[in-house]
Amino acid sequence: MVSDTSTSVFSNYIIAKKEFWIEWQKIAEAFFEYAENNQEYKSLISYGLKDNQYPMKTFIQERLATLVLSTGNFKALVPDQGLTCEIMTRLFPNDAKTRRLLQTCDLMKSKYREKSDDQYLEMFWKIRRDILYSNPVY
Repeated sequence: MVSDTSTSVFSNYIIAKKEFWIEWQKIAEAFFEYAENNQEYKSLISYGLKDNQYPMKTFIQERLATLVLSTGNFKALVPDQGLTCEIMTRLFPNDAKTRRLLQTCDLMKSKYREKSDDQYLEMFWKIRRDILYSNPVY
């Protein structure tokens, strides 16, 4: 599944109408039942630091809102994603080039979702590699 800023949610940070939560709950309940019956989803994985251990199911559950948005049945109001928005300037305070590349990545995913043209995804992966190689911390 390819998502962009109009169809993705970071770590459950979402405000939504009742209809959205009804759809989310259907998926969440099905996943909960599945995860409770499959030990691998209860296994602990590290998050950030080695000592931060959480069940894998936690991280899958965090992506359920993105799954609901990907159906196209809901419209999302997206916060400012501009070059000078707070998250971009905090993550890359002195690197406008990387901020532009990240915006381009989002655009390539959006175009792929719109047109289903693999060239957009290929360009996304190329730019993403360039970002990773120029910012080895990320």
